[in-house]
Amino acid sequence: MNRISECRSRIYDHFHGSQTCQSHFFDKGHADDYAAYYTAMYLLQDSTEGLSAHRERGFASDPLLAYIELWGIMQAIIIQQDSIKKLYELLTETKFPKFIGKWKEIRHLRVQCSGHPVDKGESRKQPTERTFAGRSFGGYEKLSLETYREDSNQVQHPEIELGTLIDAYAGEASTFLETAETRMKERWP
Repeated sequence: MNRISECRSRIYDHFHGSQTCQSHFFDKGHADDYAAYYTAMYLLQDSTEGLSAHRERGFASDPLLAYIELWGIMQAIIIQQDSIKKLYELLTETKFPKFIGKWKEIRHLRVQCSGHPVDKGESRKQPTERTFAGRSFGGYEKLSLETYREDSNQVQHPEIELGTLIDAYAGEASTFLETAETRMKERWP
């Protein structure tokens, strides 16, 4: 998360230090781009700082609070991804690449455990999955889930190294953000 935070700060600093960048975004014809930029920047800062703070502290010992924290972490990552995607598209003027790697894997995990855990797949003509985390689901070292898959009619108990997955995702996310930063500095010195 540190690379994401540091890159976000460099983008912020360059925006405020570049007259050409400000002229572009403050132009009335780019009002929506400017609103998208600052919304994405605020959400990126808040989600990244929140994820970092929680990672340092860890999950609550109260399982009910830990549930809310898990769902919040998963949603914060999606907010972070959406912010990075928007900044990438604004600053590079190119479409964001198709979700791949750990970026896609963590999106899937979010949908699986906190997006549509009861009915994942029903609306997309895919086999239905029903997933939940038990009262002692673990933490960053190991997240234990229970998943029923309609196509196999079986219950599975996947274990995910959540911290490792988040770290790998953050590395990929940083690369996208750094590409956006580089292109921003080329477009608006």
